[in-house]
Amino acid sequence: MVRPPVCPRRARLLPLVLSVLIALGVSACQRVPFAFAPEVQQGNFITTDMIAQLEPGLGQRDVLFILGSPMLRHGREDRRWDYVHATSRGGGGPYERLTLVFDESGRLRALEGTLVPESWQNAQR
Repeated sequence: MVRPPVCPRRARLLPLVLSVLIALGVSACQRVPFAFAPEVQQGNFITTDMIAQLEPGLGQRDVLFILGSPMLRHGREDRRWDYVHATSRGGGGPYERLTLVFDESGRLRALEGTLVPESWQNAQR
């Protein structure tokens, strides 16, 4: 069987097409500035209305009802609860934190973090 001769034009075009495909494949891994990046929410979603319902002396069950389960609970004594929320486009980005501190009897004593309302900040001073 006789093989037909390879067209010289095709022989030159093949490396060009392959290099363009490889370049497109590699560039797809890079972040494109105009590409759609959905907003991603992670952690506990807490509104200002929810935080406004918190009062000193509130029990742990009441706090669970208002805010839901915390992302982190510290130690066996369970006196410190962390609620963390991050909103970002395409990964990374700042986060908001609310830490609740309870006394020995399980009553809310203090709030810490970036989501603390001014009324609590003034009361804790």
